[in-house]
Amino acid sequence: MFADDSTIYCKGRNVNTSKTIMQNAINEISKWEKSTGFKFGPAKSKSILFSYKTNITPPHIYMNNILIPPTNDLKMLGLNLNNQLNWSKHIKFLKTKTKSRLNVIRAISNRTWGANSIIIMRTYKSLVLSVIDYGSVIYGAAPEAILKSLDPIHNQGIRLSIGAFKTSPIPSILCEANTPPLEIRRNMLTYKFALKRLADKNNAISPYLFNTSPPSLHLKKNQPISTRIKKWLDTTNTPLPKLLSPTPYIFPPWKMNLNTNTSMIQEIQNIEPSEIPKHFNDIILKNFCNHKIIYTDGSKSNVKTGLAIITDEETFKFSSLEINSIFTIEALAILKAIELTEQNWKNTKSFLIASDSLSSILAIQSQGTANEIIKNIQERASSLAPRSVTFMWIPAHKNIPGNEKADLAAKEAASTNINIPKLDLSSFKDTARNSLINSKKIHQRLWDQELNNKLHKIKPFLSPNPNPPSSTRRQQVICTRMKIGHTNISHVHLMRRESRPNCEFCNSAPISTAHLLLECSNLSEQRKIFPHLTLRDILSIDNFNHLITFLKITNLYNRI
Repeated sequence: MFADDSTIYCKGRNVNTSKTIMQNAINEISKWEKSTGFKFGPAKSKSILFSYKTNITPPHIYMNNILIPPTNDLKMLGLNLNNQLNWSKHIKFLKTKTKSRLNVIRAISNRTWGANSIIIMRTYKSLVLSVIDYGSVIYGAAPEAILKSLDPIHNQGIRLSIGAFKTSPIPSILCEANTPPLEIRRNMLTYKFALKRLADKNNAISPYLFNTSPPSLHLKKNQPISTRIKKWLDTTNTPLPKLLSPTPYIFPPWKMNLNTNTSMIQEIQNIEPSEIPKHFNDIILKNFCNHKIIYTDGSKSNVKTGLAIITDEETFKFSSLEINSIFTIEALAILKAIELTEQNWKNTKSFLIASDSLSSILAIQSQGTANEIIKNIQERASSLAPRSVTFMWIPAHKNIPGNEKADLAAKEAASTNINIPKLDLSSFKDTARNSLINSKKIHQRLWDQELNNKLHKIKPFLSPNPNPPSSTRRQQVICTRMKIGHTNISHVHLMRRESRPNCEFCNSAPISTAHLLLECSNLSEQRKIFPHLTLRDILSIDNFNHLITFLKITNLYNRI
C-alpha cells in the first residue's frame, strides 16, 4: 500500500490456483471495505499476469461483481511494467525523459560562457542520473542489451559536464569525471538495497535476496536480484556481513539507564599531561571506588581490525571485519564489554566502562540514534537495572595504565599473527561505504585495461579532478580536452570524414597534444616556459597557467 494505491500479488506455478487465491483475497477486501467505509474502484484498477509463457490467457478477477480490467502493461510507483517483465517499455520511458532533461545540461555547458564543470556535474546527477537510479534495483534485472541502451545518456551527460570533445573515448570521459559506468553503479545500489533488507529478517523479500538455489532457465532473459548480488559479492570478494536488526526502543527515553561521564574533556585542559593519570585515579577513588573498571579500545591496521576489553584480572581480544570504521570498532568493544557484564560478572552491582572514543560516548549519550550498535548498547545497559553501568571518556596515550593495556591488546588483536575469536558484526554505514570503495576498485580494474588510452598514460589511477583555481569554463574545457588528447584541432577531421592533418607548425608529423607540447621542433622556443617536464607534469594543475600561456602565444587557445 502506498498512499491511496494498493497492490495485491500472488506468486505460483498454476494460474488457476493463483486466481483462486487472488479472488478470495479480493472478496475479503470487499467485506472489509463495506465494514470500514473505504471504497475501491474496480474500474480504475488493473490486473496483470506476469509470465514468460505467451500462450496463457490472463485470468478474470472480479471485485463486487465488476471485472478488474486485465492488461499487458501498467505503471506502478513510476515503474512501467509489462507482462513479460523485460523492462523495454520502462527503459524507453527513461530514455525519453532523460533526453529532455539533458537539454538543461546543454544550456549551461557552453564551452565559452558555461557554468563551472563541477556545478554542471552536480546538476547532471540531480536532474538526470537520479532518474536513471530510481528503480534501478528492480529494472536492473532487464537483459543486458536493453540496459546498455541507457549508457549513451549517461556518457553524453558526463561529456557535456566536463566539456570533452565529441570523439573522446568513453573510458576517458568516465575517468576524467571519476564516475563509474552505469552497470557498476546499478550493482552497487542493488547491493546497498540488499544490505538494508538483510538486517530486517521480517522483510518479505529478505529470503529472495541471497537465495543460493540453482538459477532459473530464464536467466538469459532476466537476472534475478539474488544472481546480481552473488555476482557482486564474487567480483568484489566481499564476505556477507552480519548486521543488527533494526528494532524500536524497548525502553522509553525517561527509563533509559544511561550514565555517561565526560568531565575529563574540560579538566585535562588545566592540568599537566604528566598529572593526568593521577587525576584519573582521583576521579575513580572519589566517584567509582565500588565499581568494576572495564577498559575498552579498538585498533585498525592496513590488514585487519581488532578490539580489546581489559579488567584488572582478565583480557579479552577479538578481531573484527576489515570494512569496519574505527568508530564501529570502538562501539563494538563497548558492546562486547556490556555482554561480558551480563555473562561473566553477574554478582557485580556497578560497572565503569572507560573508553578513549569520545564519539562513541557522545553517541551513547544521545537519544534516537540510527546506529543499531549504539542502540544495542543503550538497550542492554538499561536492561542491566538494578545494576548500573557508567560510560566514561578518558584521554588516549596519557599513561593511564588500563587504557595503555587496552590499546596494546587491541593492536595485537588487529595484527595478523594471532588466532582469536572474530566478531562479524558491522554497521550499515560501514558496509555501504565499503560498497562504494568496491565500485571504485572495479572501475579501476576496467581503467587498468586501457593501456593504449592517451589519458591513461598521464592519469593511470582514478581520482577526483578539481578545477584549477579561478579558472573560467573555457579554460576548464581546454584542460580537459588536452588531457584526454581529443581536441578540435586534432580530431575534428573524424567528424568531417577527412584524413588526419599534419602539424601546421612543422608539417612533419600528425598533430596531437603530445606532439604540440613535447615534440614539435618549431615550438621549442615557446615550450621553454615548462622545460624538461613530462606530459603528465605539463597537464597537471600545478602547470595550468603555463599551459594556458603556451596555447595563447601559439594562437591555439581558441582552437582546442
